[in-house]
Amino acid sequence: MSPMLVTQVLCPRCLQVLCPRCLCPRCLYSLMVAASTNDFNSDTHWLRSDVDQYLAKTAVNYGVELREQAVVGALERHSNRWMVELRNELSETTTLSCDWIIDATGSADFSRDRLHSGDDDGSIQMHARSTFGHFEGVLHFSNNDQFLSSDPSRIFNPDHAAQHHIIEEGWLWFLRFQCGTTSVGLVTTLAGDLNALWQQAIGSYPTIAELLANATLIDSTHAAASVPISQMHQSKRLARCNSTAVGDGWVSMPNAFGFIDPLHSTGIAHSLTGVLRIALAFSQGGEVNQRLATYNHWLQREVRWIDTLVSLCYAGLPNTQLFMDATAAYFAAVVLHERRITAECDVSHAGFLACDEAELVDAANSVLSQLNTATALQKRDNYLDFRRSIADAIAPYNPIALLDQAMHNRFPMI
Repeated sequence: MSPMLVTQVLCPRCLQVLCPRCLCPRCLYSLMVAASTNDFNSDTHWLRSDVDQYLAKTAVNYGVELREQAVVGALERHSNRWMVELRNELSETTTLSCDWIIDATGSADFSRDRLHSGDDDGSIQMHARSTFGHFEGVLHFSNNDQFLSSDPSRIFNPDHAAQHHIIEEGWLWFLRFQCGTTSVGLVTTLAGDLNALWQQAIGSYPTIAELLANATLIDSTHAAASVPISQMHQSKRLARCNSTAVGDGWVSMPNAFGFIDPLHSTGIAHSLTGVLRIALAFSQGGEVNQRLATYNHWLQREVRWIDTLVSLCYAGLPNTQLFMDATAAYFAAVVLHERRITAECDVSHAGFLACDEAELVDAANSVLSQLNTATALQKRDNYLDFRRSIADAIAPYNPIALLDQAMHNRFPMI
């Protein structure tokens, strides 16, 4: 995972936030968690179009037949075989035959509409929406005087990290690519017009307004010509989950089965884990269906665990400090999961993000229940009690001293 920077931006009313270490006024309070020892060996932000092109070319080099711009027409299963009709952009049709279909579309639509996977969205807690786009001319956060004055270590350039700017209405991501483009998005659980919520977020928070003061929204082809802000991409509810990831002759990849939120950037790691698990299910011989049933079992638990870890953060709002502190549960799960992988040399280990660690899951859900029933006033006045509850929940799984005041919210490598 890439280094992550979480910040609270200036309060739109008093232009201050409170430092949770001493409850004194402070202009900017942030958390930096790095995933590597230095910039040279670090992960990067992947531009989706470039990565997709690379993966497609690599698959072709290994013998995969790639058919771009194809639409699935008739889809029938007879005698344990699929008959799949494909239509190209010229409306020419081809019929293929196969034993299995793997849904790697990245959305729920194909499995629900064509494979009858069912809809279990009601079991998911998160209800966030998003508006987002690619911009040129976004200023560097590393030049922000308030950040520089409040950063005790400056381990990493904050513009090389995945920036999460927490506001009372939700949070904004800033992902800077080497080509000069920056992906910026607002994620919120508030109702209302997303364009208006975007303008409200930009207009109310001076730190964000400064970063975007000279920015220009560019189109989906990354052309230099600007496009109206009203043409930013907008989502409906982001969170979704199918009833099953496995059926007669088909299996879904993790992101096709369920998705919660971009907050913790779990999609790529979870998808790669799914690739390995499905590949092992088909390559080891014997009872494929039994191994896929096990895959389905763990996927169900993992998506709901991600839902808990994400919901725990949002439940801290409108206290942005609680949102930030709650990310510690996610980082504790990451540390535990990655150390298991290192010890066992097996990334297919059941329990992505340690979802099989029952005590951690139960403790996180207990804190989530407390926050869900607390009022905004209680989250402010009883802030230190809630922070202590989070710290206690992750205590047995916290070898890097998350939430320890002595660390000053700077973690060189997890």
